[in-house]
Amino acid sequence: MKQLAYKNPFELQTLSFWNELKKYPHLCVSQTLVEGLKAYYGRESFSLLCTIDLFLKQFYSEWHGDNELKLFQTIHLSNAIKKIKNNKLQSSFKHNQNDILKSIRFIIECGIKPEDIQNKTHLSEEQLCLIDLYQELYDIDCFKSLFHQSERGSDGLLTCAKEIMIKELERNLDLHPKPSASDDDRIHEIKMAIELTKKSNKNEENSSLQHVLNLLENLGSEDGAFSFDKVVIHGVHQFTPLIYKFIHRLNEIGVEVIFLFNYCEEFSSIYNTWDKVYRWTKRDTEQHGSLFSIIPRQLGENMGSIFEGRVKDIQKTNEFLYKFDNLTSFTDYVSPIYEDAKEKSNQSGSTKKIDIIKNMIEQFYAVDGSEINSLLKVYFPEHFGDRHFLSYPIGQFILGIYNMWDSKNKQIKIDERNLKECLALNIWKFRDGLTPLQMFYDMSLYFKGAQTFTEYMNRLDKIRKTVSLSNKDQIRRLSFFSYTKDDVESFIQVIEYINNFATQLFKDGQDDLRSHYKELIEYISTNINSAEISKKEQLFIDEIKNRLETIEIEDIVADIEDIRNTLHFYLTASDNKDQEAEWIVRDFEQIDGGVLLAKAKDEKKRGKPNAVYHFAGLSDENLLNKTKKSLPFPITIEMIDGMNEISSLIALCKKEYIHFLRFSFFYGTYFLSALNPISLSYIEELEEEKAEPYSIFKILNLPVQDWLQVDTFDDTEPLLPYNDRSTVPLDINLDDSMKRSANACYLRLLFNHCLDPFPFFNDEFNLFYVSQLLATYTIIEKYRANDIPMLKTLNQFKNLFPFMSSLDFKQIEKMVIRDQNSPLEPKYVDTKLEFKYFSWKTDQGENLFRNITFVPRENTKPYKNFVKNLDRFINDDNIPFLPDGHNWKICDVCNQKYVCGYSLKVKEN
Repeated sequence: MKQLAYKNPFELQTLSFWNELKKYPHLCVSQTLVEGLKAYYGRESFSLLCTIDLFLKQFYSEWHGDNELKLFQTIHLSNAIKKIKNNKLQSSFKHNQNDILKSIRFIIECGIKPEDIQNKTHLSEEQLCLIDLYQELYDIDCFKSLFHQSERGSDGLLTCAKEIMIKELERNLDLHPKPSASDDDRIHEIKMAIELTKKSNKNEENSSLQHVLNLLENLGSEDGAFSFDKVVIHGVHQFTPLIYKFIHRLNEIGVEVIFLFNYCEEFSSIYNTWDKVYRWTKRDTEQHGSLFSIIPRQLGENMGSIFEGRVKDIQKTNEFLYKFDNLTSFTDYVSPIYEDAKEKSNQSGSTKKIDIIKNMIEQFYAVDGSEINSLLKVYFPEHFGDRHFLSYPIGQFILGIYNMWDSKNKQIKIDERNLKECLALNIWKFRDGLTPLQMFYDMSLYFKGAQTFTEYMNRLDKIRKTVSLSNKDQIRRLSFFSYTKDDVESFIQVIEYINNFATQLFKDGQDDLRSHYKELIEYISTNINSAEISKKEQLFIDEIKNRLETIEIEDIVADIEDIRNTLHFYLTASDNKDQEAEWIVRDFEQIDGGVLLAKAKDEKKRGKPNAVYHFAGLSDENLLNKTKKSLPFPITIEMIDGMNEISSLIALCKKEYIHFLRFSFFYGTYFLSALNPISLSYIEELEEEKAEPYSIFKILNLPVQDWLQVDTFDDTEPLLPYNDRSTVPLDINLDDSMKRSANACYLRLLFNHCLDPFPFFNDEFNLFYVSQLLATYTIIEKYRANDIPMLKTLNQFKNLFPFMSSLDFKQIEKMVIRDQNSPLEPKYVDTKLEFKYFSWKTDQGENLFRNITFVPRENTKPYKNFVKNLDRFINDDNIPFLPDGHNWKICDVCNQKYVCGYSLKVKEN
């Protein structure tokens, strides 16, 4: 083993050892470092060049990426968890089963044997339970496959290198071989594709491809272009158990491991973290090169001076610190920059994620990019790898049914979240583009408290009978009664379909895994019209079918809960994400590669705009209190420290992570080309707490500037959002409800009486209130008109409104008592049902509803003026949609306020 360090990352080729090292495989800590080395030094300067993580996935392929193995492990773990006697612990471990499996795999990767765990006094109850599970599972064969594969030798290294280089060429040539294609067939297709690139005059690209192909064809021969006598590992600071195990295996089979990283003793306080994490090697670090030709950025120089105690050397710079309120505001900043880069890449004919990232005019590096990328994944799901089958509507439909199945009672237990996922599949034909999901949103309150299929059907039957009534103008003000009888019957058929699907799928209770998966896919294929699902979803189904023919999971019987937990192992696409940019905002671990990328671009694109390098998340909370978030529950640093040599090294790396972040930030600000502008920022709201800027910025006296998002409402006038130049004749036969809507707002008239069939509320709070009003006034009206006892009518409403509680009906009784002697004129009742109020006094005592409730009679001057103004609004887009004297408080009680949105503007201002 050797540890070689360089000072200047741009002069590796001048170092005495470089000509020898470059012919050996180079394994890098990050994909960005791989891209940076290729961009600055050229792909032809290296033999095998990939991330160490990618190589480990190949070297330990059975352990790292085998779905069948993880399925077996999950089933055995699930059975072990069910034996936990402590109900609280059992429930916790069931809920966190994926993390528990990761924890057990982590312990195995560390090489910890049950007998190694002797001191249990300092462990928590959850950790003691984890160890008991580990001891129970340790001797099961599927948990021992890592030990079996650890015996791979030199031939295994060459096999891994071959597969990685084939995939590298296929990715660069945009080739997609069939799963059954042999290596010879794949290489033949690669050769043909490279010949085509020669005709396109892409000399630089073709040279790189030909170089890798030559390496591939000579791999393993005596005069091969490279060998595995040595392996160079770049920039690893955060060691993992598998990296350690791999290095140990290389030493056993006679392969010399050479660690290569940046080190400048001039900044010993920053770089001594490298001394600590490499102490386990018991080797000294050989330092090479100098900083003579480096012109450091002043910000980096200032940081170095502070950490080395040379505060007097600090010089003023022009940088400042952006403050973002929260993660959402930061992603709102990133999103348009990514979209512009994507459009540029598409115009140039490239759809590769790496190319899109390279085209971004601002390159983002965050202390921790995981949460930011999780939000961006919602905006740009196609960027973060092939979508999992379960993330498509048909996959969500399946998962929703599994989640709703009650194994104990052998029936579906309907809940709103999962039912909505099922309804989103939208394979059912409704009238005029109506969807079952849309209907559910309008009817969801009516199902409150209902869980079983029978309860849902009973309530749907009430809705069907109610909307079939001849006189239903009043009840149509409630969204769940706003549909036709045919619409409701169509919705009933959907709920019946979901119930039948679940009943058929789970009819046997416990089931053989393979048989169940095959039956599931077969049921989907025969019961869902392929014309109604996307081509991508159909390809997934075909791929899963083929895979189920080859898997070896016979005679494994599992209950429905275990089947649900293992479902994702087979409802997923093939892993084609090697060396892809599965991020938009990089972590600090990738800064070293970013510096090389920036330098390469500077030298190739003189005179063109240079990308801004944006360092984000620069708060004390991130840079002073951060630990590497890779230890799954319930493992902690304290638990693994001292168990054995590997676990102690991992614990040390976790403890040193904050110093590694400091080094990374220094590296980026010190070595980054002066041609690239730097942007600095932090996010104030972190987990409901206020974050503070990184303390060093206070010493440097960097000013803080709020990032203000451009409000698209600022330049928006309250005008009709389109310009229809033709004259629209106005039908003046308006009923009183339409006139009241127009008096309030012309847009309300359009929304409630033109776009929607009838004005209604559909949010839960207003639906409850309006339902209570309707019940109250109906009870009083029936008593006055026909002397029907109030209690009888109240009981009828109890049957009609099953979603209400006894307290809700107590409230109705109080409202009846309060209003039973009131006049309750039709105008009063209708206005309250439409607006919830009949009068609303301002501070000056003025009734805000006075103008709204005034309904001009036909053939009068006020009516003619009313029609004239309405006609002008419809035919002239320069007429505001708000009548004169409108008060914005009216918007607060409008049933269309969430559609219109202008009340939000007023509140914000």
